[in-house]
Amino acid sequence: MYELKNIKRVQSVTSNTLLPVQQVRSASKILRSADCYQQRFIKFTDIGIFHSYSELLHASLLEADPNVSSFTPQPLSLLIKGKRRYVPDCYYVKSGKRYVVELKPSGDFNEELKVPLELFFDYHNIKFEVISNESILENEMIALNWLHIIRTLISAVLENTETEEIGLWEEFLLEQKKTIGDIISIGNRINGRAREISLFRLVHRGKLKIDFNDREIGLDTEVSLCK
Repeated sequence: MYELKNIKRVQSVTSNTLLPVQQVRSASKILRSADCYQQRFIKFTDIGIFHSYSELLHASLLEADPNVSSFTPQPLSLLIKGKRRYVPDCYYVKSGKRYVVELKPSGDFNEELKVPLELFFDYHNIKFEVISNESILENEMIALNWLHIIRTLISAVLENTETEEIGLWEEFLLEQKKTIGDIISIGNRINGRAREISLFRLVHRGKLKIDFNDREIGLDTEVSLCK
């Protein structure tokens, strides 16, 4: 049961809605004056606007997680203590649970804001997390590799590779580990493209796993069957 002081803290945070919708105001001005990035993703259907490099990488890592079903950058507009407007960096759904995330250098976040936000979101069955930019940057190469995969999949959104996906999946049932060079023929780019898209779609769905080994994705990158 919430204590009276905690109820007051919950009530100090207000929002017209908890439906996650990207908050975009004066987007062109933000893109000119700040460290902003625009990127399409699969689990967020609009063009995402990210206010820092870390936010972009974080979204890429969410896209890479097969347990994450959706995410929304700058998802909510909240008012704290009736006067301070606050827009969190990201909202996502993982394994049926909801999360709201703030990215900060060293994970430092004003406790006077953090406590009422934690209580407010907990009341609505949402977990509020503060993540350090540094922890995201530790996985920079993985995130960048996934951006390559995502951009390939976005470019192929109208291409049907169902037959190739089934065939590739059957290959991995017989031989559970390959390199990308084993899968894609550089000398046959037309057929190679269909195989590449099929591979990335199976990886995105969590059917196959890519081992980047902290290196840029390439022909020697290993791919294995997910257990």
